[in-house]
Amino acid sequence: MRYRASMLAVALTSLAWTSIAAAQPKHPTAEDVAADIRRIGAETVIRRLDETRQLDWIYDQMAEGRAEWIALAPKLEPGTALAAAPAEDLGIALAAGLAKNPQAVLRALSPEGWTISARRVCSVPFTELEAPADFAAYKRRATAALLSVKDPSLAATRDQCLAELRESQWRGG
Repeated sequence: MRYRASMLAVALTSLAWTSIAAAQPKHPTAEDVAADIRRIGAETVIRRLDETRQLDWIYDQMAEGRAEWIALAPKLEPGTALAAAPAEDLGIALAAGLAKNPQAVLRALSPEGWTISARRVCSVPFTELEAPADFAAYKRRATAALLSVKDPSLAATRDQCLAELRESQWRGG
């Protein structure tokens, strides 16, 4: 009898974990998001992604330097115009991804507007850097990453980004 009770407990635990896993939202692919933007527009896509908490996940992918997500930034940017938090977070995600995949971030930067401009993204827009040492460490990593970019088509954007990075100042508290 004890064996059957143990097996029942194992089966119920397994079923519970399966239900929890099934309840986790399926993350979209970058291709899915791009297709949705073409079909229904960036503003609607941003709103839907934000409502389902998928937008934070996408920004995390950008911050990790994943090129396919970073490449979506110019397509997503128009959808952030009416919402301050998504716009702010988009620029911060790109800034975080700068040290990990500078080529992809430089390609995504826009000379127009503010949200994903070199002036914004390369000026260390983070509020979560807790100490001047964190700020200095980020600047060192981002500078080294940018200096590794040798693609002539990105040289002007790289140089603008480096200038913004060098001028940035610790704004923490």
